Amino acid sequence: MMKTKLTVGLLVLALSQGMQTNAQGLLGKLKDKVKSAEGSASKKDQTRADEDAAQNFLDQQSIKKDSYGFGGVYYCSQVIYGENEAGDKVPLKKFLFEFDEKKMELSAKSQYAYQSGNQKIRPLVWGRTSYPLDAVLRISNSFKQPALIERISSEHFYYTNYKPKDYNEHPYERGAAELVSFADADIMQLEPGILLVGNNRYMPLHNRGEQNKTEYDDVKIQNLMLFYTADKKEQAQTYTADDLHAFANQFAQLYAQGFKRFKNDLDKEWAAEMKRLYPNGIPRSGSSSKSSSGSIVVYLNNKSDRPVKLFRNGKYVTTLNPRSKRSESFSSGTLSTDSGWSAELNASMNKQEFVVAQ
Repeated sequence: MMKTKLTVGLLVLALSQGMQTNAQGLLGKLKDKVKSAEGSASKKDQTRADEDAAQNFLDQQSIKKDSYGFGGVYYCSQVIYGENEAGDKVPLKKFLFEFDEKKMELSAKSQYAYQSGNQKIRPLVWGRTSYPLDAVLRISNSFKQPALIERISSEHFYYTNYKPKDYNEHPYERGAAELVSFADADIMQLEPGILLVGNNRYMPLHNRGEQNKTEYDDVKIQNLMLFYTADKKEQAQTYTADDLHAFANQFAQLYAQGFKRFKNDLDKEWAAEMKRLYPNGIPRSGSSSKSSSGSIVVYLNNKSDRPVKLFRNGKYVTTLNPRSKRSESFSSGTLSTDSGWSAELNASMNKQEFVVAQ
């Protein structure tokens, strides 16, 4: 997904009118369709998920309203699984969505988020770790489809996706189903009360300005799902899998157009924020010493639930996935992350491990 630094920009007339027209026109074509697929959950898991949906615990919780219209109790069109503290995958369908406008984070809580001990399932959270936190929302909301395309806490939730039927003979047909984590699952508001969720692989195609038939067919094996409020159930069930892919593709086109228009402002605002945070340059930890002319290998450990961006001498290098460890090789310089960690490399650090985020 998008790893380019994003920032705010002013809404251009072409976005506010042309994009809204395109998005609304697509919605108009989606109304008279048949029910979409339910995924591939077993009968036992489907029954357990239906029992979860029938519980009224979440309905009794206070619902925090927000300016984007995310907040509310939603049902998923397919069975998804939340992993509890004991490591068990629990079939689920019902969630309380809340949007924190200060953190710019959207959380989805099952009834098990309110339990303690081994039965607790932490919320599924979308958000953004780079400045400004609302950049993606501002671009997508400019054509009235607010979205979040980065995850804060997601790898303990799973949904059904599909392998290619046969890599040689039928690489673009759905084959065996498999459970995959929400680590690549974006969330887009189809309209208030209906959310489209899944790996929107149309995004990188349009970001590059390319979309050949092979890539398009490859994307279409992806499974997309809906979350909907009770009053939007009937409408949500009219959408087919093809409808959801048509919308995801249209969203990606509009977002790519918007990002191109905002890019210069985005880069300027990000640079200004870095200067405000580090007026004297990126802070260094420890004493400086002359580094070896050879390569310095370091092991970087991201223990947090958030992706962490790594910089060398202030320039972006890579992103460390949540709860991951990797080795990187450098000649010298100052390493830093957007989590606040920094270190000046020297020969004595060769093959050392650094925890860059907790």
